[in-house]
Amino acid sequence: MEPERLLTIPEMAKLMGINQNTINGLIRTGLIPVLKFGRVRKARVSAFNAFLQNAEGKDIYEMARGGEADEEVNSKAG
Repeated sequence: MEPERLLTIPEMAKLMGINQNTINGLIRTGLIPVLKFGRVRKARVSAFNAFLQNAEGKDIYEMARGGEADEEVNSKAG
């Protein structure tokens, strides 16, 4: 059995078309689980895909800042 492919922060940012700092925020808030190799962090493709599925319909930038990202909750508050 082959090990699962790992994605670097630059690869995840490129796939999503966003800044690497935003990916770092998503990692910092625990939304994208990563493996640590010293200072290098990599995510399993399956973990990255699970994050994308769970993030559908939510504000990624707000999630990266650690704020509330559920649009239904935000619309009820306003």
